[in-house]
Amino acid sequence: MAENQLETHSFGEPILTVCLDPAFGKKAEKRFVAGAARGHLYLTKKTWFNSKDAAIHEGGEGPVTAIVWLNSLIAWSNDRGVKVIDIETEEKITFIERPGYSLHCQLFWETDTSLIVSWAQTVQIVDFFSTPESVLESSSAEIGRRCAQIVSSWEIEPEWEIFGLSPFDRESFVLLALEQKPGEQVNGSPMPEIQIRHRLSGDILFTPDALPLRNFEGQNGGYSLQTTCMLASKRSQHFNWHHVDWIVPESQKLRSTSVMKGDPPIMYVIAESDVVVVRVRDLDDHVQIFLQDS
Repeated sequence: MAENQLETHSFGEPILTVCLDPAFGKKAEKRFVAGAARGHLYLTKKTWFNSKDAAIHEGGEGPVTAIVWLNSLIAWSNDRGVKVIDIETEEKITFIERPGYSLHCQLFWETDTSLIVSWAQTVQIVDFFSTPESVLESSSAEIGRRCAQIVSSWEIEPEWEIFGLSPFDRESFVLLALEQKPGEQVNGSPMPEIQIRHRLSGDILFTPDALPLRNFEGQNGGYSLQTTCMLASKRSQHFNWHHVDWIVPESQKLRSTSVMKGDPPIMYVIAESDVVVVRVRDLDDHVQIFLQDS
């Protein structure tokens, strides 16, 4: 990188998370949001001639631990819960209170109108909508105002803790979870695992093979989960893949190539010393495993 392409921004306090404008590479005005340890949320705008930093949320509610940005909506989490604002109109959309004493908040915009929120024990699906004109006793100022509603909420078993969450298909989520026995510290904990759970009930549908993580016993819970669903959600409102959809055309049954309806997501488990790529097994994988075991 050339020296004149490098920029430094100083906010006077530790920055814990940063999120770029989704249109960062398309617009002349470059914007990003930074979440600070003292709870401030900063919006930085840079044009050809100047750069401006502004605090769009004051501190006092604990550190900003997660930020997601879709279109004009920004959602972030702190010790009190999750807040959502419209960055263009400066409208405060909603506040979602933190459920109990929870940590490790994960945020994911699944569609333009659906936000997934997960804490250590709780998963919530939040839908956004505009107040219709047909609502009785609504003033003209309230018509068209955006609102939010928790349409689904469930908790996992108390011995498990969520460290990452992502959509898996139309009916399920994939969780990166760690078993925590009563009184046990995170340091020296067992290996985390991938769990496929029903998105409305939270029931476990499937638990894949153990993750091949090295030195997991000494990790301090620094796990995260990334997924290609972040790209798929922007192309289509609904996922075109289902975990029970398998198609093997008659013309290809004698070939080694299998055909799956849609594109399953690829997950990346990030730990302190490893990055593990998690893929859905296709028919070729099952045949290969069968041959190895036979």
